[in-house]
Amino acid sequence: MIDQPIIRWLLGIEVDPSTRGSVRLGWEMPLAGWMWLVGISAAVALAWLAYTRMTPRPWVRRSLTVLRAATLLLLLVLVARPILEFVEERRESDRIIMLADRSKSLQLADWKDGTGTLRTRDEQLRSSLEAIQLGGRPAEWFAFSGDVALITPSEPGPANGRTTDLPLAIDRALRRSGGGPIGGLVLVTDGRSTRPIDARLIRSLTARSVPVYAIALGSRNPLGDAAIMDVQAPAKAFVRDQVPFVVRVQPLRDAPGRLELVNMDTGAVIDRASVPAGEASTHVLVATTDSGDSMDLRVRLVCDAEDAVPTNNEATVTLGIIDRAIRVLMVEGGPRWEYRYVKNILVREPSMESSIMLLSADRDFTQEGNMAVTRIPTAREEFDLYDLFVIGDVASGQFSDAQLEEVRRAVTERGAGLLLIGGERSMPMQWMGSPLDDVFPMRLSSSIPRQAEPVAIEPTPLAKGLGLLRLGDGDDHWPPELGRDGPAWSRLQWMQRIPFEDLKPTAEVLATAFGSTTEPIGAAVLSMRFGSGHVVYVATDETWRWRNGIGEAYQERFWIQLVRYLSRAGLSAASGGAQLSVEPTTITVGQTATIRLDVKDELIQRRLPNAIDAVVSRSMQREDVIRLSTDAATKGSLVVGLAGIWQPRQAGEYDVAVMDAAFGDTLMARVRVIEPDDEFARPETDHATLESLCASTGGRLLSAADLPDLATIIPDRSTFTERIERVPVWSSPLTLILLVVLCGLEWSIRRAVRLA
Repeated sequence: MIDQPIIRWLLGIEVDPSTRGSVRLGWEMPLAGWMWLVGISAAVALAWLAYTRMTPRPWVRRSLTVLRAATLLLLLVLVARPILEFVEERRESDRIIMLADRSKSLQLADWKDGTGTLRTRDEQLRSSLEAIQLGGRPAEWFAFSGDVALITPSEPGPANGRTTDLPLAIDRALRRSGGGPIGGLVLVTDGRSTRPIDARLIRSLTARSVPVYAIALGSRNPLGDAAIMDVQAPAKAFVRDQVPFVVRVQPLRDAPGRLELVNMDTGAVIDRASVPAGEASTHVLVATTDSGDSMDLRVRLVCDAEDAVPTNNEATVTLGIIDRAIRVLMVEGGPRWEYRYVKNILVREPSMESSIMLLSADRDFTQEGNMAVTRIPTAREEFDLYDLFVIGDVASGQFSDAQLEEVRRAVTERGAGLLLIGGERSMPMQWMGSPLDDVFPMRLSSSIPRQAEPVAIEPTPLAKGLGLLRLGDGDDHWPPELGRDGPAWSRLQWMQRIPFEDLKPTAEVLATAFGSTTEPIGAAVLSMRFGSGHVVYVATDETWRWRNGIGEAYQERFWIQLVRYLSRAGLSAASGGAQLSVEPTTITVGQTATIRLDVKDELIQRRLPNAIDAVVSRSMQREDVIRLSTDAATKGSLVVGLAGIWQPRQAGEYDVAVMDAAFGDTLMARVRVIEPDDEFARPETDHATLESLCASTGGRLLSAADLPDLATIIPDRSTFTERIERVPVWSSPLTLILLVVLCGLEWSIRRAVRLA
């Protein structure tokens, strides 16, 4: 009705009321209630007093009283200045802020879908975003890791952020959303953050009445990360060789696993080893090589529980194959027991071809071996036929200097192995001053006494790391009956006493001797790199005693493993006598790393300079040059070698190279540098932090069942505002008309009844 033109004219309304919302009456000068009561009472009283005795006719008196009272009341209303208020109500809708985690930790797989299949946290996030229903409520979608960026829910982008800064992401998302009402902030994250949620952020969220809701990704109970840390294996081996693969494993903390060595061509599992739960451990897997040029193998760690990062549970190794038998020349002085059994082992081993020379035999004695010889080789071509030389209790005088020089050359230049077996008569006492004097891993003297008591020998951790002296079955590296607590029959009655202080700097102990005490009393099996080859010295000739009640299994494994190890030495690169390493192999930016150059070769050690440069490069670009010297802070930890300190400035994969004529080749090492807040350094989720944040701000953790009803779970915090347009009624034509009409009627009646 108010939108009729005549009504609009009467009220003085110049706009269309239908476009201005609701209409209500207001006052420019509002009067208190008591003032209205007094005013109305006074108007009625004045009107009644004015006409109570002026005419005897009641209807005239009442009419004039009403008209006078109406006029006075109209004047009272005009005093308050009535107005019409056109109220236009405006609604400002709230917004929901969605924050989706896009850091690398979402690549970890520790979430099970409805079928029980293990999925990544990123797959869980995408599944959650698809299930969210907001019912048309406006929302702003952000991805975050180290910063925030706008996204669409259908394509949140790759999970490749190197860090997660949750407080920064929340703060910047609130700033970018402006000052309008916020219904809630929804976090889709695993809770990981490089910075903690502090009280300042909680106060900011509470002050703006922004509740936080969280969709917690990943497993609340963290999954461990089992990994293959390192695999060491020779680069090449002979056909039908038994090659050890030394594998260092980080298992799960609460569940065991197993290592498997798999032939990648056939898929067959070649060897297995049980991996106990807990701390890192080292295991040896053995592969028997086939014919061909190479053999591709995979080492895999199979966990008995769920693993957060299964991608680091495998490693591949390519093994070069030399398709021929190992060739061994054995020279022995007399037919002692050890000679007889070692000779038989070499003769019947199908992967070996042997020439066996017994010097004390009669001239008509038929020398044994499947590569028959009647004398010790003299020509270089004859020596070059062999991969390994085994010398027993023989005096150096049985060889000419030319023959010993050829043995030395074969070891140093060609990489042939040299196995020396100690004896009571000549080995090694009568080798002082010979051309092979410096080949021995210990300093020689004219008299080496025997141990004062029967001894037992046990391998060192180094032997286990090389896959040597594995005489037990399965995971039993060394049979208990051969150890220091074994029975009397396993004790070796004769062994040379070789004190540790008599060893050369580059010598390594593969087995130690134990008497009646718990401390080792000397070295039993020694190894030393010499040029391109290896030398092993065995200080006893009584391993045949291990046959008592057992058979030849222990003795055969002992000698076959040493023979194979020494024969393979010549197949490695010439630079194998020196090793370049960086410790630790994975470091953070700014952390100090030690570059070590360890020299195991006696010949290289003699030519080693006092200082050498190591070049550190990344992506083929030189980054640093580090001086390695014997004056480095780590000198005390090195046996023979150089060291230097390096501190990386950026994350990435770095190559460290050392090149010097002493090595004959470039030595390489690799180190991985990560950021201090690297996502994979700690794969656990942090749901407790999310739960605390939600509780502190009035939100809560959301389950998968809550996502379709998210629009109703998050309260509507939309705000309403009024826009008021005022039109004065007291100055409108209607007011004037009413006043004129009331006054005119009263005057007309007074004239009609002839009142003054």
